[in-house]
Amino acid sequence: IEEWVPVLRAGNISDRLITDDDLIWVPPNLVSHNQLLKTGDIAICMSSGSPKVVGKTATLKHEWVGSVGAFCAIVRPVDDGVGGYLSHWFKSDSYLAWRDSQAMGSSIQNLRANQLLEIPIPLPPLEEQKRIAGILNKAEGIKKLREEADKKTEELIPAIFHEMVGSRIKKGEELPDGWKWVKLGDVCERLHQGLNTAGQKIKFVPEGFPIIQARNIFGGKIDITEKLKYLSQSDWNKYKEQY
Repeated sequence: IEEWVPVLRAGNISDRLITDDDLIWVPPNLVSHNQLLKTGDIAICMSSGSPKVVGKTATLKHEWVGSVGAFCAIVRPVDDGVGGYLSHWFKSDSYLAWRDSQAMGSSIQNLRANQLLEIPIPLPPLEEQKRIAGILNKAEGIKKLREEADKKTEELIPAIFHEMVGSRIKKGEELPDGWKWVKLGDVCERLHQGLNTAGQKIKFVPEGFPIIQARNIFGGKIDITEKLKYLSQSDWNKYKEQY
């Protein structure tokens, strides 16, 4: 019996193509040879409930045997030269603007294959394509190093705090001289509850007063770059009286 084939979904398309996590597996008879990803192929999300997800792309940069799911597609460049250029063009403002103008659907956003094939793309000579891709590849490498450094810093800070504070407090032992136990409420001005929307008809709007939700809190940070919801200024003026 042949091994089952891993299949990528929209969640696997990020800054890079995630091929080692959150996979689904299907019998090999369901995947044709042409549906198997090749190195240099660009995976693209064709359908999603999130406008920020539909149209996202990532390039397969290593040997891997697998395919993409029904809501994704594979863009296969004619050669490596144009492929390196295209992988960066799909991150450009012009492509993102085209995506925003073409995605169809009220709740589920969709792109169609014939739409993609008709996109006008500025294509420089091959050597210029390689030069542009090379510069941007180096920039991506620098970005990755920065992200790794930031991650190590995030891990380091709690470790330093533990060394300076946690390791000095042993169970059953007295606190160091000058230290004392207090309640959190003693050092906080107030604990503010979140906006109470239970039983109330809340209408979120495309822009206005931003509301942070649980999904915006991750890894000790508040992410305000996407997935925010907004209240109109008039609704916010009404609800803030609760506080």
